[in-house]
Amino acid sequence: ADGDAIHEAANYVITAEFQGTSQVGISASGDTPLTVTKAAPALTVTLPGSGTVTVGDTGNIRAVVSGSPSNRLDDSPARLKFFDGATELASLTVSNLGSGVLGADFSVSSLNAGAYSITVEYVANAYFTGTTSSAQTLTVNKYSPSITVNTITAVQVGNDLTISSTLQCGGGACSGVRDHAGGSVSFYKDSVSATNLLATDTSISAGGTASITVSTGDALLLPAAGTAYSIVAAFNGDATNGNLNAVTSSSSSVTLTKRTPAVTVPNQSQPIGTTITLTATVTSGSASVSPDCSACVQFKVGALQSSAVAIGTPQNVASGTANLTGVTTGGGTGTFGSSGGYVIWAE
Repeated sequence: ADGDAIHEAANYVITAEFQGTSQVGISASGDTPLTVTKAAPALTVTLPGSGTVTVGDTGNIRAVVSGSPSNRLDDSPARLKFFDGATELASLTVSNLGSGVLGADFSVSSLNAGAYSITVEYVANAYFTGTTSSAQTLTVNKYSPSITVNTITAVQVGNDLTISSTLQCGGGACSGVRDHAGGSVSFYKDSVSATNLLATDTSISAGGTASITVSTGDALLLPAAGTAYSIVAAFNGDATNGNLNAVTSSSSSVTLTKRTPAVTVPNQSQPIGTTITLTATVTSGSASVSPDCSACVQFKVGALQSSAVAIGTPQNVASGTANLTGVTTGGGTGTFGSSGGYVIWAE
């Protein structure tokens, strides 16, 4: 113990000396060697979560050391070294963990996903021998973030549509050991499949936003107005650190709106008594939306569109043009029975 002549492990020489009395003189024994060896401490290691945690968890690997004299367990150079196989994870001082328990806690919050072979070494000091715990397996599972499709602002069919999503970890940005850097988000119509892929954003912002702009219209995945399209976003689990699982959002809906076409009827001058063709040109205003349709253009005649009278039956639009053929003029009767100016409408 402290203050004693023999207070630490070492080699000593012991002699005994008789101090003498009034009748007997002083006498001493010969030298006797004494070796005091170091005490062997007990080392206990406990893994968090019964050996299974998730990336970013705040649990600790706890190493507890005990032995007598306990007040010398933390004497320098005593330390507790934590290892994954041969790789040192941390070297920590022996400290009071509470209630007189001596040891050290190593946080697993910085560990990447994977399997770890955990051992702890107690480094010897003048009073205690070094010792190493038996290996235990710690499994760190990947973290599953959340992803949501943000509100989609509808556009007219034929216009570009912007779709975005937000990736989060625990309600905030994915950072640190849960960083999404290097990962990508793919957007799909209806469900995750190669045939439904709209586009992929490989540059997720630090805040977790991914965004794409896609074309809409004929022969595309989002071809028509008035149809509610279901959109899902999928984080592909490809962050550089390998610590995040792939996840898919719930669906969000968008309905494209109709375009307002332009309809024009060219002026023409024809001799009375001939058979004429009325022509209308229909344009959608977008190269990806065809105005072609069946029985969809009605020609009319009248000074005002609101009171104009239909001429014939509705005509088809083909390649942006509708034609009403075989319209007779002259004869004193019918729509164009006499010469003069007429106002032609196409609806």
